[in-house]
Amino acid sequence: MEKTSSIFSISSLLFMHFCLALLAAPLQQPTIPIELLAYPDLIVYNGKIVTMDDRSAKPVVGTVVKAMAVRRGEIVKTGEDAAVLALAGPNTRRIDLKGKTVIPGLIDTHSHVHDMADHWGMPGIAPEINVPGETPEELAKNLDTTLKTAVSKASPGEWIRLNLPADSGYTLVNQQKKFKRGNLDSLAPENPVLVAIRTTSLVNGKAIQAVEQHYKSTMVDEALDRETGIATFGTEFIRAVPIMLLESRPDVVIENVHRELEEWAALGITTFSSHINVPGHVNAYAALDRAGLMPIRFAWTHRSGTIFNSDASSFYMRMGDLSGSGSDYWWNIGSTMGHLDQSYPGIASTLPAKPEIKAREINLGQPGDFKREVMLSMVRAGHRITGTHIAGDLAVDNFMDIIEEGSKAVGMSDEQIRAKGHVMDHCAMGPRPDQYERLKRMGITMSCGPKYIRGVAPRALRDYGEKSLERVVPMKSLIDSGVKTVWEIDEHAPDFGAFFYLALAVNRKGDDGRVWASDQRLDRVVALKTATSWASEYVMRPKVLGTLEPGKWADFAILNQDYFTVPEDQIARVRPLMAVVGGKTVFLDTALAKELGTESVGIQPRFLKPAAED
Repeated sequence: MEKTSSIFSISSLLFMHFCLALLAAPLQQPTIPIELLAYPDLIVYNGKIVTMDDRSAKPVVGTVVKAMAVRRGEIVKTGEDAAVLALAGPNTRRIDLKGKTVIPGLIDTHSHVHDMADHWGMPGIAPEINVPGETPEELAKNLDTTLKTAVSKASPGEWIRLNLPADSGYTLVNQQKKFKRGNLDSLAPENPVLVAIRTTSLVNGKAIQAVEQHYKSTMVDEALDRETGIATFGTEFIRAVPIMLLESRPDVVIENVHRELEEWAALGITTFSSHINVPGHVNAYAALDRAGLMPIRFAWTHRSGTIFNSDASSFYMRMGDLSGSGSDYWWNIGSTMGHLDQSYPGIASTLPAKPEIKAREINLGQPGDFKREVMLSMVRAGHRITGTHIAGDLAVDNFMDIIEEGSKAVGMSDEQIRAKGHVMDHCAMGPRPDQYERLKRMGITMSCGPKYIRGVAPRALRDYGEKSLERVVPMKSLIDSGVKTVWEIDEHAPDFGAFFYLALAVNRKGDDGRVWASDQRLDRVVALKTATSWASEYVMRPKVLGTLEPGKWADFAILNQDYFTVPEDQIARVRPLMAVVGGKTVFLDTALAKELGTESVGIQPRFLKPAAED
């Protein structure tokens, strides 16, 4: 009996060991290399593929290879031609690059692509009318006559949209207040009128009534001076009204957004970021994403809760933290109140200037301010703050104060604050040098727009003096100080092409050829890092975006010239011949298509400005 029991025990142990071995077998590493488990869908070879896998602040690109294999939207192998081509199967598409340069797809961290989509046409909506005039006096006269003409052609209840130039329009409406809601009401008693002046706007009573009725909300008094009709953060009106009028035609909104995304794909921009204001655009992206029709990827910031919403603070306290959630083509990266100052000349600055210059500044982040309170509620609720317009150094101070105050109120440590990865956008006239260390300590990323070198530097010098120039897009100083710094476009990029804005970061040349703050010029490799590997952190996808490495999404561009070797004054003319997102060709230049014996793909570039001509 004892012997039988002993044999049984040994047999049981052997059987259990066998079963455990079987269970463990699938966990062992396969002996077949992962890249051979299926054939690649695409191989590009015989080229200069710059992976940008060096993430340091040095002007070093990292690994450069000749070939790259893509399967199911991901990179599976990079290396020499022979090693990569050996993976090809009977249906693998092969593209001979013939020495052409390939880079990761560009990541634009701040551009309102959907708001720019109305240039494709909006049936039933009166187009925006530009009011001419150089001085406030000329504008006042022309605004009067232009509006009278528009009213004579409009039906009762039809919207009228006018546009004033920034500086003189701002002086006329915001400072002198010589054209007010009362003027609009008397000239257009039966028509809602919206006058856009950069990021502020002027509206009449009919416009206020129409918007409040549509959104079923009373507008926040801090957002609108009802007596003068001035909306200090007027982009709510500028962006919401066209989409509001098109809500009965969502097909038009979807089509326009899709075409605009295709146009940006043709620039080599494969991911972009922006905030979304209104439901019409949320619905458009949701529809495109569900249908698998997003040409490029969109990392979006939530702003809908702040639009004409006096209860915005409690709204964001009730809304959970969405950051990081979504699909591979459309995901949330945070929330925003929109902006804490305005575009020039409404930038909030600590620099001294004449009283009339300081009077133009708009400081929306002060204690007790509505925007500050809403942003504090976002921070206390654990939201990551992204996509926020912070143009001047005083606004930078306010932003950091809000982050610290809100975070400390809920017991967050410095390390937890850094882990949130808050960001602020633009660098138009800030930060200033003494703010760098605090930015670094808080782990805040600065998204900087080289466009402000052209648009702000000359006016800042005129209004604030030489000292202001060290604050205009100080990308090099920020990077040298260890502050995370990325690249944004923030205007209609198809007018110039994406590489025009990389060139601006490198040469810092204004429209007159003057180099502004030459000590802030970036090396071209570092400039590209701000738009690829570093920018991937802004959009919360560093593990799959920003570099060309196995396991990452196959987002890349084949260039017409070698960005890394062309003369500096030719960088602006570099453009993609082909753009690929997730292994899918989203743009193919007509000439390259002919060379490959296939049809062109996507919207062909229509650069409108001479700077980007071939």
